[in-house]
Amino acid sequence: MISKGQISDFVTVSSTDALKSLTPEQNSEFLNRLFESESKKGYIKLADGKIVLYNILEQKMLDNLNNDQDDNILNIKSSMFNRGIIKLLENKYPVQIFMEGF
Repeated sequence: MISKGQISDFVTVSSTDALKSLTPEQNSEFLNRLFESESKKGYIKLADGKIVLYNILEQKMLDNLNNDQDDNILNIKSSMFNRGIIKLLENKYPVQIFMEGF
C-alpha cells in the first residue's frame, strides 16, 4: 500500500506518535534510525518491511535543560559527600578488619 506523504512537526527521538500512519513501535524504530543518519533526505526500511521516505526541511536545537548533566552533578556531589563522611568517621573511630579463618 502506498500512502501519500505527510509533513510532521519537529520530532525528537522519543516522539512515538510522530507519524500517524505508523504504530508507536514503528515510529520508535524510524526515529532511532533517522537520528543515526546524517542524510537530509533518504529512506528507512523498517523491520516489518515498510519503507519510510524522509526529507528534512528544517531543524532546530531544543532548549535542553541538561537534565542528564544536572543528574551527573548531583551524583558527583553525593559521592564527594559520602567520601567526606567516611573519611571523617575513619579519622574519629579506629577501623579494624576482621578476617575469618586465620
